[in-house]
Amino acid sequence: MKNHFAQSHAIYVKFLSPTNFRGSRVQLKTWDLSPYAERKATTKTVTYSHSVGSLFEQAETLIENAGLVIVGTNSSQPETTVYLCKWDYDKLAEFFGVQS
Repeated sequence: MKNHFAQSHAIYVKFLSPTNFRGSRVQLKTWDLSPYAERKATTKTVTYSHSVGSLFEQAETLIENAGLVIVGTNSSQPETTVYLCKWDYDKLAEFFGVQS
């Protein structure tokens, strides 16, 4: 049995509650986008879409629309960890808006 998690990259997904100025949001966070990593943590925050459904469904839609492959998930409230193929740094960097 091949272990796909040995070469995976984790993205942590968190729900951000609405404030007086902003609506509900989804925050995606990852670390070590080598060779792009001048900073350790990289985040992307998007508006929560109530039409999509749960936090996981929204994250899954965003990640798959970026062309990234989900190899597995681990859910613990209030965060969901989504594992991706680690060797595709170019797509991860593009998804998080990081430039080399």
